Amino acid sequence: MPNWITGKELIKRWDIMDFELFEYLKKGLQPYTRHNIEILDSDSLEREPIRSEEEIRAEVYARFLRPAPPRLRPVGRGGIPPPSEIEKLAREHHRKQKSEIITPPGGPYEYMSFSLPASEKGRASAIARLMDCWFKKDNVLEIERKHRLGSRQYETPQNEESAVPTIIFYRKGDYWLIGEKGKEEQFKHSKGLSHLYYLLRYPGEKIPVINVYHQGSPVLDFEKPMIEDSLSYKQDSCHKKTDLETDRQIRSEIDNLKEQIKDLRSGGYGNPEKNCEEIEEKEKQIFQCENYLKEGKGDFGKEQKRIQNSARINVQKAIKTALDRIFARCPFLEQFLQLRNAKNASERQKPGIITGGFCSYQESPQNPVVWILDPAEIKNSKLPLHQ
Repeated sequence: MPNWITGKELIKRWDIMDFELFEYLKKGLQPYTRHNIEILDSDSLEREPIRSEEEIRAEVYARFLRPAPPRLRPVGRGGIPPPSEIEKLAREHHRKQKSEIITPPGGPYEYMSFSLPASEKGRASAIARLMDCWFKKDNVLEIERKHRLGSRQYETPQNEESAVPTIIFYRKGDYWLIGEKGKEEQFKHSKGLSHLYYLLRYPGEKIPVINVYHQGSPVLDFEKPMIEDSLSYKQDSCHKKTDLETDRQIRSEIDNLKEQIKDLRSGGYGNPEKNCEEIEEKEKQIFQCENYLKEGKGDFGKEQKRIQNSARINVQKAIKTALDRIFARCPFLEQFLQLRNAKNASERQKPGIITGGFCSYQESPQNPVVWILDPAEIKNSKLPLHQ
């Protein structure tokens, strides 16, 4: 959930009618303008007292005894008008006068009535203004906990005295059960949910993305097929990685063969026909050695890098899609599973999910949570799972 939410988004989040939002304004929900100016309830503020008709009549008499504004001068040649005219002016001013709001300290503020007007036109105008108002995240979450708004995923845990929430996250058949204990939501199986489950099993550990992709040990021998076509690689019998010593020996052998070929071409070994056969044989050996090096260090390394890059992209996309599905139905989990940027050092220290070449789930000491990753552990969920 972002730090600010509009009225239109709030009624969708709470699954209520637009006019019902006025009830929560009186229960502590604080609206703001788009310029972050606090809006106060005009009905509950102190106002200047309204003057009585007698006071206005006395003021009208006093103004006619001295130069008065044109709007108070009677039509005619001047002088004090008849009492009927003064009574009429006093009633008119008494009816038109408005009670001014006494501005509280600490402004600026804007004002609106937190009650729905009686007229249909006034009601529509008030609702339209409230839909454009903004509300703070902390205030919204407080109202949700206090009044148990919306569907069950917005409700607070039954045991409100417990400071550590218990979250269910495990697979059951083709579906995953995710959410607070006793209020789980069902999600259809996806790879992103499997990746999240794997990271939750090892909190705080930096796991290579290829391990996350394969849910365990990566397939590096290229004898087992990859899961996706984008990661497929055909096995070749000559593919094997050379170490430094083998590389050095092969390159030395290539240099020796080239020297022998040079001597044979110069005719230093007698029979030219036999020399041609030996030269052809040695060139074939050089070709085989160069291919061995190419397959052992060049193509192999590039293919391995390509596979890891494809795994990183697939894991990032799958996890982001899975988190969007979870937050749409269980926004309470966003504070524990936010996706962090692995390139930013400060972001890597924050709790949440980190993706990249290495993936991890970081827990927050200030905001602990107990994850139930196995149905058999539900009865013993009071104990932390990862100890």
